[in-house]
Amino acid sequence: MWLLQMSNSVKIPVSDIQLGMKIKIPSAWKDHPFFRSSIRVKTAKELHVIKGLSLPYVYLLDGHYQTQDLKRESSTAESPAPLPEQSIFDPSKEIKQAIQRSQKRFSFNIDENQIIQNKMLTDPEGAYRLSTAVVEQLYQHLTEAEDTRLCSVRKPEAHRDVSQHCVSVAVISMILAKTIGLSEEQIRDVAQGALIHDYGKSKVPDSIVRKTGELTKSEKNFLNLHPTYGVNILKPQGVWSDAVLSIVGSHHEYIDGSGFPQQLKGDQIPITTQVVSLANEFDILLNDPKFSSSKLALGYLYKYGAKRHAPELLAALIKIIGVFPPGTIVKLQDGSFAKVLVNKNHSNFPDVISRTASGKQTKMRCLESEQVAIESVVSKDDLEENVLHSLGGDQAVSFYFCAES
Repeated sequence: MWLLQMSNSVKIPVSDIQLGMKIKIPSAWKDHPFFRSSIRVKTAKELHVIKGLSLPYVYLLDGHYQTQDLKRESSTAESPAPLPEQSIFDPSKEIKQAIQRSQKRFSFNIDENQIIQNKMLTDPEGAYRLSTAVVEQLYQHLTEAEDTRLCSVRKPEAHRDVSQHCVSVAVISMILAKTIGLSEEQIRDVAQGALIHDYGKSKVPDSIVRKTGELTKSEKNFLNLHPTYGVNILKPQGVWSDAVLSIVGSHHEYIDGSGFPQQLKGDQIPITTQVVSLANEFDILLNDPKFSSSKLALGYLYKYGAKRHAPELLAALIKIIGVFPPGTIVKLQDGSFAKVLVNKNHSNFPDVISRTASGKQTKMRCLESEQVAIESVVSKDDLEENVLHSLGGDQAVSFYFCAES
């Protein structure tokens, strides 16, 4: 067999790159237009761009490659039939594997966070140690790609609990902190604070926390005390840093003084707390029933949150989330409906899960590879229930870091 399947990375000349290969570009992310240095070459356009980077070589991570020696040996031999393109690269399979990996990581960290919450009173040092371990894992997942992306993940339970919310807020907060240039220590503070920011809700009646309808004035006042409850419980334990306690006590504070419980303003709110405050509000809006799409929730935050949050933070969030946030239900140019899973540099060509109105099965798709663009955003209310359910559009919207494929 004169075609070798490479399992370990090797250097190959740029001129030898072929469609279907997974390669690593040996240059900083800012020196090329791709959102990762490790990419699967899917289109002729991508191949042309890579060959135009003036690189002498790339690293081959996966794919069929004929070495120079074998080329010479086989020059007089009969060439085998070309491999079908699908056998070399199946973008839907790669997307599915990446999403499944992110989903598995998300679910694992929710379970870990529930253990942390359960230990807070009886074993605060144990809760602290476990939260530190979870933070390290989150940090590893944040930094495994040079340009981290978010993907839409979900937990199948009907009710979106505090732990799921906290993990999603931690993920959004960490990528925000990284984007605006905060230090590794600050990113870790952001993560740990986000993981436990709502612990004070354990002192609020469950009937209020889980209520889906409008809260009464007294119920709202009770709920608004949860940041104070959290600090009052955690500060005497002596294991949580000031940065983390600030996040617990002030994650509903806004720079214009309109937040609670202390109506802090501007620099009275540490930047790490401001990051979690924005991530927390965005995650809440994503799952507010009055917004029929993730895109509308983001638009509302951009329009009405401009005074509550620092402009650089809002700009960073918009850059991270993109024009069509993960979780957005859309209609494609080919007439099918889809949910955005991972947004990319080309915002009209994300990775999606799609289904036609008359079809019975969903499938993962790389719209950039297919060159099928998004036509419009679709309100969840305008979709047939079976289509919405099959796409997961009736589930809570949460985010995790997009796993390397």
